[in-house]
Amino acid sequence: MARPSFSYRTLAALILLAVLAVVCTSLGKWQLSRAAERDAIRASIDHGRSRAPLQLTADTPAQALAPWRAATAEGAWRPDLTVLLENRNYQGQPGYWVATPLLLQQPANTAVLVLRGWLPREALAVAGGSQQGQDASGLPPGASSSGTVRGALKTLTLPEGARLVQGELLQHVPRLFDLGEWGAGKHATHLPSALPLEDGSLPAVQNLEIKDYAAATGLTFIPIVLAQTAADRASGATVQANAARPSQDDPASQLHDTHAQHADTTADAVGAQATGPAANQAANSSLVYDWPTPSLDSDKNRGYALQWFGFATIAVIAWLVVAARALRRKKNS
Repeated sequence: MARPSFSYRTLAALILLAVLAVVCTSLGKWQLSRAAERDAIRASIDHGRSRAPLQLTADTPAQALAPWRAATAEGAWRPDLTVLLENRNYQGQPGYWVATPLLLQQPANTAVLVLRGWLPREALAVAGGSQQGQDASGLPPGASSSGTVRGALKTLTLPEGARLVQGELLQHVPRLFDLGEWGAGKHATHLPSALPLEDGSLPAVQNLEIKDYAAATGLTFIPIVLAQTAADRASGATVQANAARPSQDDPASQLHDTHAQHADTTADAVGAQATGPAANQAANSSLVYDWPTPSLDSDKNRGYALQWFGFATIAVIAWLVVAARALRRKKNS
């Protein structure tokens, strides 16, 4: 019996090589789209940081709320409505992002959500009282239990009265992947339906959406987040030029220099008069203003795209070789 010119193995090889070429080409295009996304993010960051600093008010127009723009806000803190964002590590150290609303001048129920800084987990444990080791719940002081942190409210006290806060605008609170979102039920660290909590604890959540926060607090938030870049001051204090005003040569360089600063000694002294125990001052002065920025290395994506297109080219060449050999066998048969 004559051997068929196109065997099943040849046919399978052609199909496999064709699929491989299509998949590799698709992955190369996807990497190019990722590169374009990162270029767009870079352009957005450069555009926002090149604009003049903005004074946030309750009636600031939406078109002025450009992400990454330097901004200041004047108002009163609502520390009782503070939320802790857990699993926010910094340089390999576990900790929280501290989010607190700042009530703007007019109207009284309008606020801006301020990310006050990163706080190491042990700062809450040290300032949480005389407890050492584990309490009756079996958790160390400052640990999260059922989505709350005990004793955190009295630890993270804030000065009363009008305060001036400076920072950089973010479109939303940066999100972390939440395994609880895959489940059918409520995750243990979802935001409570009503704030503040009666026992003085603060909620600890994985992610925070402004609309959910507004529903829980009853406040009206302007549609932007202010990532604090320096210690807040009493209203009327002069804002440092290098923290709120970009330089002419490099619009972003001056602002970046403040991101890794801790609360300065002047703000600590003001806070010490208003908040009492020295341990509480230590917790607040432990706040770090070093906010992560998105990965902007689009060249890496283009390199990956070049590799995938190379694999696709190899698959196409292999397909042509297999097909040519099969046709040659057909002619010779």
